[in-house]
Amino acid sequence: MGLDIIARAAANAAASNAAAAQASALVAQSSASTAANSAALAMATAMPADLFSSLPGKTIDRSITMIVSSGFSAPGKGIGHYISDSLATAALAAAHPRFCKQTANGRYFRLVPASPDKSISVAQGGASGGAGINEQPIIQATIDYACATGCKWVEFPETTYELWCPTRTSHPSSAARDGHPIVITSTDGLGLRGCRAGTNLLLKNSQGGSKNTITQVVNGINWQGGGIFILPNGVWPSAGASVDWIAIENLSVDGGVTFNPADRSNVVLNDKGLRVQDVICNRLHLRNCTFRNFAGEIYYVGGSTIAMQMLENVTLDGSPQSALNPSSSGRFLGINVQAGNSYQACEVLGAQNFTMIGGRLYDCYSSSLGGGPDGSIPQGYPFTYSTRVNNRRPPWVQLIGTRIEGFTDSIYLGSWIHGSIVTVDCTVTLNPGVGALKDIHLNIEAWADQRSAFPAVQINGPPTLTTQINGGPAGAYVVPPSNIRVNVQARRTQLAQANNRYISAGVHCMPGLYDKNTVAFTVSGETNLAFSVSPNPPAGFALPRIDIGTYRSTGQPYGGAYDYPAADKVYDVSWAAMVLFPAAGTWNITLNSTYGYADGQKVLFYHGDPAPGKVVNFPAAGAGLKLQRDRKLYAAGDFLELRYDAVLSRWVEERYVTATRQVFSGSATYDAPELAAGATASTTVTVTGAALGDAVTAVTLDTNAGGLIVTGYVSAANTVTVVLYNPTAAAVNLPSANLSVQVQKR
Repeated sequence: MGLDIIARAAANAAASNAAAAQASALVAQSSASTAANSAALAMATAMPADLFSSLPGKTIDRSITMIVSSGFSAPGKGIGHYISDSLATAALAAAHPRFCKQTANGRYFRLVPASPDKSISVAQGGASGGAGINEQPIIQATIDYACATGCKWVEFPETTYELWCPTRTSHPSSAARDGHPIVITSTDGLGLRGCRAGTNLLLKNSQGGSKNTITQVVNGINWQGGGIFILPNGVWPSAGASVDWIAIENLSVDGGVTFNPADRSNVVLNDKGLRVQDVICNRLHLRNCTFRNFAGEIYYVGGSTIAMQMLENVTLDGSPQSALNPSSSGRFLGINVQAGNSYQACEVLGAQNFTMIGGRLYDCYSSSLGGGPDGSIPQGYPFTYSTRVNNRRPPWVQLIGTRIEGFTDSIYLGSWIHGSIVTVDCTVTLNPGVGALKDIHLNIEAWADQRSAFPAVQINGPPTLTTQINGGPAGAYVVPPSNIRVNVQARRTQLAQANNRYISAGVHCMPGLYDKNTVAFTVSGETNLAFSVSPNPPAGFALPRIDIGTYRSTGQPYGGAYDYPAADKVYDVSWAAMVLFPAAGTWNITLNSTYGYADGQKVLFYHGDPAPGKVVNFPAAGAGLKLQRDRKLYAAGDFLELRYDAVLSRWVEERYVTATRQVFSGSATYDAPELAAGATASTTVTVTGAALGDAVTAVTLDTNAGGLIVTGYVSAANTVTVVLYNPTAAAVNLPSANLSVQVQKR
């Protein structure tokens, strides 16, 4: 069968038209002008053509500069445009035989993109799609050809392709290209794009079986090959290795390794889903992609300088290491990124401008996010150390509505975090391990659902001011956390409520040092404790300021502690509230100064026992206190709220409420005798409720006292003795008058 093309001779238009009329089965395009090329291309795409694989048996007139095939090896599969130009050479044909071939009369034609975006298809190299066929060699050949000839996109028109891991002979620790299913060597830029419905790339071991079975061991190391390897110039390490851009769209890459959270023995470091290592790149863009089931990190950017990473609608799932590791000195924008079902959902360390909008981090042991270091890492310091260049903007990590759920341990946050997150069954740990935890402003909506008895937030501080930075030079010390503001709204799902699951504390303070004046939390919602403090805090411990918003306890009374004083007690405040169930009698309560407190910190003391005769007393000038007067809690429901005054270094009175009556009054008609100068007289007035020790705060007559001094005291239960004394030089005789008395309970 002859090659169907339309030909036009370059000699003149008339001859060209005649040739086209006589050879309607041929497609031709002259190189005379761009307009002529476009016109010929339009005609070519509308006419039948032959298979490109049959080209070596054809003789093509030298006036023909373009041919259009009907497919590569089957009609309709891999239709392509091929030109004969100065780039179509024997060398190109030898290097890329699927895309450049020689005709029977010695001419070379090479594949060129026909679309405006300069894309070619793996089908044009002979890939037919489907499972059970190893199309890795064809796919890699297509990518290599695109990189060699300046094509911008490689298309995957079918929904499924299977790729077997190539043979690896180089040492596994080297970054040689052999043994990787897909390698991109472009320095200009290249994109991989699946079909509209999405394309699945199924990765297999070297024998076509599951990658759970190791089939290659090189130098004693298991080899599984990973997924996509970015290797500009094809050599690594290469000084200044760079690529302008990399894009991946509508692709799902299945690494084929089953992740078992209980067994991480199948870790293979060389099995990374997307590997961009020690590369300079302006833009790395993933859109509508899934990478899953790898034995190494799934998305890995290590040692690279990438100006902009942008991930849209990307899922990274299933790794015994981390799902997302985008650590680079450039910007990162993630929109609806789902990362999890891995040992770590993400490793964001050293970020300088990291933004995550929506998305989810889920089902893992732990994860870490932190801004900085910004610029170079200080000599001798670990790469996690929080540093910034002072004349630049802060190296923010911004989280906007990101959901974090199902962590066995914690999500660890470093410096320069701000935004809002929703956590489910997960603790947020503010981690001083970065060396200098600072500049955090975060709103957290924390939910309990499947898990119980965990704190919503935990903050750690160094035990001393001379705690050595792990991995840092001698004399480099961990700085206490500072400039932190976190708002916690604790919630429980209906399922959690039905199963009595709860959040143990809105904030839990580990025993460490903090800057109490700049670290503050607000807790609202429902938890067992509003906040808690680990026992045995170090010398110099100061509780960060913790305010309580609209709050309901799911366990401990009022979200605090409780005690049963049967003697005078001294307390160290390390809770939001203390509920007291005193023994019979009156017991004095004072406060210790073992800990430091932020100015304005509040604490509540509640009486919890309804039985009478059980009283706790806060002396007005007792240790650690400065009150308006002695304050007694008589029965259940009475409370005293105190506020710490850092200037006075004392707890001062904020609110006092008691259901026990505090003021009593009585009156009587009294006709006092005439009192000579210096004489006294007395009488009694019944004041129901008055008790010995109570204070008589007022004694009044409804007539002019004539210079007499009138005083009173509680002389017996329900009885006040009133004394009239004449300090004048003359006798005083008062008329009969009404005598009123007021008593203040003490």
